[in-house]
Amino acid sequence: MTMVLNKPIKTIKEVTVGSYMEPVKLTAKEVLPATKEQLNEYAELIERTGIFSSQLLIMKFENFLIAEDIPVYNLQEVISYMDEKARVDGWEWRPLRAKDYRGNIEFGKNANDGHPSSDYYRGRFVSTNGDLRYAPSSFPYDKEIPLHALRKVAKIDAAFNDQVGLFVSDYKARLPDPFMMAVISNDRVREGIGRYVIDFWSEPGFGLQSQLK
Repeated sequence: MTMVLNKPIKTIKEVTVGSYMEPVKLTAKEVLPATKEQLNEYAELIERTGIFSSQLLIMKFENFLIAEDIPVYNLQEVISYMDEKARVDGWEWRPLRAKDYRGNIEFGKNANDGHPSSDYYRGRFVSTNGDLRYAPSSFPYDKEIPLHALRKVAKIDAAFNDQVGLFVSDYKARLPDPFMMAVISNDRVREGIGRYVIDFWSEPGFGLQSQLK
């Protein structure tokens, strides 16, 4: 499996990932920064009006991604790639750690009527008999994380503490090829808002020869 990271054009990077079927080209989406003045004005108005807004956190995180030169993969292309890799048993996102668990969100497609799960995550939910239960996708990821991904985790933790959750794609394979995604809870998370796929590696615990920054 190969990954080629081209020279960035502003915030756009192109990454080619070879699959066992056909090579799939993943293109990082462009994240447009808010200016410092816009962020300050928005933060001031939020504080003045007493309104909680996930949008402010999203704006700050997107500026952080640009400042740290962290590529963001196109979510729909990642979903298509993973759907092909896990077309039999499906795949899901799992919290990187217990602290990354988000109980109030659900996105993607759960397995049903013979169709495998796709891009799926669900936190706790109330069963038909009223019990509080946890979906399998809510349990933390249990495989190794390579150095280049850990560096990003440490940077995000230092800048945002627990405000940004980190998730890793997982599916039934002896050596899956994971993606790592940052998630900011908001009311449009099902549409992909506040979700940023920021890393990829070939097989758990192994970095690529040309590692991402």
